Amino acid sequence: MNRQLLSRLKDVQLIPFYITTALFFVVCKPHLDYPPETFLTAALKILPIISLAGYLIFNFNDATKSQGIYTNMITCGLLVSVLGDICIVWREVLFLPGVYFFGVAHMFYSLGLLTTYGKSVNKALFAYLAIASFLCIAGGIDSWFKIGILFIYNCLVTNVGFLGVARYEQEQSLSAKLAAYGGVLFMISDFVIAVDRWKFGILGSEFVVMVTYYGAQACLALSTLNEH
Repeated sequence: MNRQLLSRLKDVQLIPFYITTALFFVVCKPHLDYPPETFLTAALKILPIISLAGYLIFNFNDATKSQGIYTNMITCGLLVSVLGDICIVWREVLFLPGVYFFGVAHMFYSLGLLTTYGKSVNKALFAYLAIASFLCIAGGIDSWFKIGILFIYNCLVTNVGFLGVARYEQEQSLSAKLAAYGGVLFMISDFVIAVDRWKFGILGSEFVVMVTYYGAQACLALSTLNEH
């Protein structure tokens, strides 16, 4: 499986993703502070996601109906995420619209993962994680409306993590493992955002968020490929 993963990561068609990701980190320097709220930042931030969507479109293979639906849903999630990324750059003015777009993206991811869903022994674990993370963050929010949005969004992102892990429980394949990694990385990324925004500042939070975020999107994108 490690050789399969290495082979998948060495695909030359992923070079645009690697280059644009590196460009974002070099130019925007998220390890130092929040990137500036500019159109250049927005453009650099979305390029890796656009490259992943292009990668999936170029490599689309509807060998089975369910696999075709899965790939389509992940691609749609990536494209909607682009809109969320643009909004989040202006983190004070457009943060909530960004949350809405990412909520829709997670709906697409969940719809895709549902095509591979079977029984899971981890339902209770992820339910506890959803409740615990929500209660941890909600106390720092002074608006019932925002608390409601947080609750809905937290359920959506936790569901992606749960469905990704559930897929791996069923298949034990590399693609399934990548789906699990992608869902869990999304949970980590969004939890760090929430803590940093509503509880207390986290040193280097933007760097952690972007590493886990790009990792999550890449894992979900690569989870659509058939095993060789």
